[in-house]
Amino acid sequence: MKQRRAHRRRPESFRPATLLAALAVAAACSCDLPTGPPANAAAEFQPDPIDPYRDVLDKLGTLGSWTDLRIDERDGKLVVTLTGFRMTATPAELAELFGGSPESAAEPGDDQDEPSAEERTGPGAEPGDDRVLPGPTLILRDSVVLQENESFFAGLPTELLPGPDGSHFVFDAHQSRVLRFDRTGRPLRAYGRRGRGPGEFTNIMGFASFVHDDILAVADGTPPVEMELELFRIGSGRHLGRTPLAKGGVVTALAPAGQRLWAGGLDLDRWRALGSAPLDRVLDFDGGDRPVVALEDVAVPQLFVENREIMLMGSFVVLDVGKDDLLLSFRTNRYILRVGHDGEILDTIPMHPRERRGVPDDATFSEMATISDEASGEERNELHRRLDRSVSNLLHLSRDATGAIFMVHADWERTGERDFAGVLYVSSIAEDGSAHCSDTLAPASDVGLPIAALRGNELLVLDQRLVPDGGAGDLRTVVRRFTIDPDRCTGEVAREGAA
Repeated sequence: MKQRRAHRRRPESFRPATLLAALAVAAACSCDLPTGPPANAAAEFQPDPIDPYRDVLDKLGTLGSWTDLRIDERDGKLVVTLTGFRMTATPAELAELFGGSPESAAEPGDDQDEPSAEERTGPGAEPGDDRVLPGPTLILRDSVVLQENESFFAGLPTELLPGPDGSHFVFDAHQSRVLRFDRTGRPLRAYGRRGRGPGEFTNIMGFASFVHDDILAVADGTPPVEMELELFRIGSGRHLGRTPLAKGGVVTALAPAGQRLWAGGLDLDRWRALGSAPLDRVLDFDGGDRPVVALEDVAVPQLFVENREIMLMGSFVVLDVGKDDLLLSFRTNRYILRVGHDGEILDTIPMHPRERRGVPDDATFSEMATISDEASGEERNELHRRLDRSVSNLLHLSRDATGAIFMVHADWERTGERDFAGVLYVSSIAEDGSAHCSDTLAPASDVGLPIAALRGNELLVLDQRLVPDGGAGDLRTVVRRFTIDPDRCTGEVAREGAA
């Protein structure tokens, strides 16, 4: 295997959060938002201490770069704990889960215990609430290594979009293009490149992109000035045209459903978060300059209106659209809204953390995020670094056929101006709200921030890890597919076929 180009050799955490990158552009808008006195310092995130069993990980190679793991041995198996995550497996099973050979791993034993009464209540639950269980069981279905080469590789992956045929669309910010791999990891085609011409990207935004039939729609632009959709034919890669998406705000979620395209985001004039448009109008790229989607429904939380720093940090909308209603939430919010297709709010569903940091109440959050008008740019950057270390971020929402709700949260911290490192937590809520299973840690290496995608009860995690025998600092990109089991709230990861 050839050694990758120099820009692939990034042994430290380096993946940017594109959500923050887009709102950083939105910060340039002249929104007149009230501010207050300097904030109290937020509590900083502290990793667990390094365990003396670290040499066990070194022998596994692919796991040897983790720095906040605890390893114990029990009945010939390893019990791995990382920031609240627990998994019991043999060394071979661990190696497979993190990119090793599946045929060499034995079936894990069934040593799960029912959660005790003390385990049922998480730190984010209301007093006396016994419905918050450990997170849903993640069942590993497969682990696919993307077959990258010198000209077709994910230099800086930022988003993962699953195709209806099982293929993977990987958004690469390094080269401003989208790479498509088939379900086995074989490279298929690249879409777009950096530039300002037709089919080129100035600020590629995978979080507001979608696939419909044979069309790939990719958001681009400089919100809140403008956002556009670049449209490509999936099969041939041909650029079909571009269509205006929104002005005066930022669209952070797009979801085609039936004959309509639903959009979530932030309209900075009306302070609304939801809109939709006929899908055929969106895909009818007639060269007009009128935005195809207007955000007219669902008021933005007052906290975001009153506090600019919280607005910049947490007002990204996350959507799941169903036949009769949709779910909507904001990145740093404690609730999910169930909304009718007419824009009426039907229900409010709390999200209780158990292991993740969670989101503070409005008064505490406002105090944490308040800063003087005279604060310097560096002081504001330091404020956001503290907030990043203190608050969880909702990234994805989905539902399965039974109505069970699934969520992916990230606990991250900045390692550079736009670079982040962190972990992903997976949670579920029963359709009737009767059970909350919160915060199973999604397995990943410690190279930057892993990228997740949700589709029903299927979780995809794109992860890059250092390969000891692949050349100095060489990276391998892996996509792991899990089924989320909301009926088994163990907080653990299992292999397919395990009891």
